[in-house]
Amino acid sequence: MVAALQRDHDVRVLNTLKFAIDLQQGSPDLYYRQKALNAYDAVLPRIGASITYYGTAVVRQFQEMDVFCANTAHGIINSRDKLRSLQILSRHHIGIPRTTFVRDKKDVIPAIERVGGAPVVIKLIEGTQGIGVLLAETMQAAESIIELLQSQKQNVLVQKFVAESKGKDIRAFVVGDRVVAAMRRVAQGQEFRSNVHRGGVAEAVELDDVYKETAVRSAQILGLRVAGVDMLEGATGPQIMEVNSSPGLEGIETCTGLDVAGAVIDYISAQVDFPEIDIRQRLTVSKGYGVSEIYVPDGSDFVGMTIKESNLAEKDINVLTLYREIAGQVVQPGERVQFDLPTARLYTHTPLNMPVEIIHGRYVGPVLLICAAIHGDELNGVEVIRRMRSFRSLNRLHGTLILIPVVNLFGFIHQSRYLPDRRDLNRSFPGSERGSIASRVAHVFFDNIVKRCTHIIDLHTAAVNRDNLPQIRAALDEPGVPEMAMGFSIPVIINSGLIENSLRCEAGKLGIPIITYEAGEALRLNERAIVTGVRGIVSVMRSLKMLPSRRIQTVRAEPYIARSSKWVRASMDGMFRPLVQLGARVRKGASLGVISAPFSSQEEVLQAEADGIIICVNNLPLVNEGEALFHIARFEAARAVESEIANHESNIEDDRLYEIETVPVPDIDIVESSDQPS
Repeated sequence: MVAALQRDHDVRVLNTLKFAIDLQQGSPDLYYRQKALNAYDAVLPRIGASITYYGTAVVRQFQEMDVFCANTAHGIINSRDKLRSLQILSRHHIGIPRTTFVRDKKDVIPAIERVGGAPVVIKLIEGTQGIGVLLAETMQAAESIIELLQSQKQNVLVQKFVAESKGKDIRAFVVGDRVVAAMRRVAQGQEFRSNVHRGGVAEAVELDDVYKETAVRSAQILGLRVAGVDMLEGATGPQIMEVNSSPGLEGIETCTGLDVAGAVIDYISAQVDFPEIDIRQRLTVSKGYGVSEIYVPDGSDFVGMTIKESNLAEKDINVLTLYREIAGQVVQPGERVQFDLPTARLYTHTPLNMPVEIIHGRYVGPVLLICAAIHGDELNGVEVIRRMRSFRSLNRLHGTLILIPVVNLFGFIHQSRYLPDRRDLNRSFPGSERGSIASRVAHVFFDNIVKRCTHIIDLHTAAVNRDNLPQIRAALDEPGVPEMAMGFSIPVIINSGLIENSLRCEAGKLGIPIITYEAGEALRLNERAIVTGVRGIVSVMRSLKMLPSRRIQTVRAEPYIARSSKWVRASMDGMFRPLVQLGARVRKGASLGVISAPFSSQEEVLQAEADGIIICVNNLPLVNEGEALFHIARFEAARAVESEIANHESNIEDDRLYEIETVPVPDIDIVESSDQPS
């Protein structure tokens, strides 16, 4: 409270149990001590463990009322459940001590052996602040403790004892995307728990980048913006013990001498949106400030340089907003511009112009390109971008959004995958000014658009007469790509290699993170594929902090990465009848379909050559020997993938889960451009 008052904020501490939650159509309300609650800009939840259920309900209601909550109800619930939090963290490759959870008495000894044998740490799932944490030195002691706790209907975790930590742990205080303070806690005497209130001694510590990154990622993965992350110093690196959604301040501030409370208040203040007002208006009414616009042309030393690298701040020049010049169009903050980018001419002297829309937010952020129809007959992406244009939250955009619904205009007009020279545009990058039509279109697109981006989402479908399950294809070894792929929030991710001269490959060479969304069939509009695409793009934009986070907290789709994939091909000519559907889980040897000779009784049954999920199926009954009919992706947890696909599709109609609200598209500046190729 003191930190907030020192910064001239009005602040009140309210008793969680004194709230009343009112629900009625279209108007969520809160009452406090029988009176309607006044408007608040932000809430910092401090929910006691014993009132988690009611406390998180109150936090959810604040979220429904569009009040910024430093920690969401979803994040608090995740962190309070030790088992659930470890399940989530382990799935995202965060280091944790080897852990097991059992209920059957017969499973106890095998479970202890799996974590490495005694000594082991036994934890109550609902315990906090070191309460319910026991060290069992022997197998017999561990078995007795677990049996006793289970007889009292307690749920317990069994964890490997990290001996190399030597009774020490680290508390990192995470605020937003950084660690603002850290301390090492050392247990005293025979006590192995290092909690300060249990006699542990604390000392300030400067964490290396690995520990900082692990702490921040752990908090963010669980859905927390303000958190205390407890880590052991293991032989292989940081091992997460617990992520606390209501971390104490006094101990870490006393130990480090840092103003942690102030950092929390400053973060919350920065996250609360300013009123929609132009930056010039803000500075004009501020005494002693002026605005100067500096144009940075191509070839300038400033091109490609970060604001920090420019050293402008050392000359008392504060860069507050950036104009964007893309393909010769200058777009100011808060503007959206639509224009045609000349690419090439046909022999009839007909120009091929690429439609481009640029939405430049009022606030600094990434430059995201969303493009479709590089193959002109792939239409789902065109409709995805059309719907994205009217997404309500774009008026609060951070950064710049570039929308190109049709890259291959010729193919789109002629319902063809290719360009007039029969070349595949997605094998023609980065292109050339003097090459074929495909090469020239690729060059204009790559030079004027792609090189100006920081992130790219490329939208595709399967080829004609094939249907793709919604999936992300990405080179997960490339920097920034895994975060985008996971951020799309769909169940299936294919770790796909880069093909030379493809957009993914050439953009990757420039260090631009890029993912491909594949869904549906060429020359067909598929509503499932379209809605999933819109939701996925919005989810990525939220993960990039280009859009505000969701007010309605839901369980996001758990992405699963395929370790390999394999095509099943026709074993003979004939008529093909599939026996399994797209998205189905199949076992090795299972019957996938039947091929029958049209003029005889001959039939052959296609069998799966591996366990996996059907991610593409051929829809054309007439097949030749060797044609690809099924694409099977192999997963380590195929059953879980199948379940996640079913859950994902069951939510396809509920736009409330993603807050996909649309509004009429505002008037756009239509820029007339020359027919001459640039």
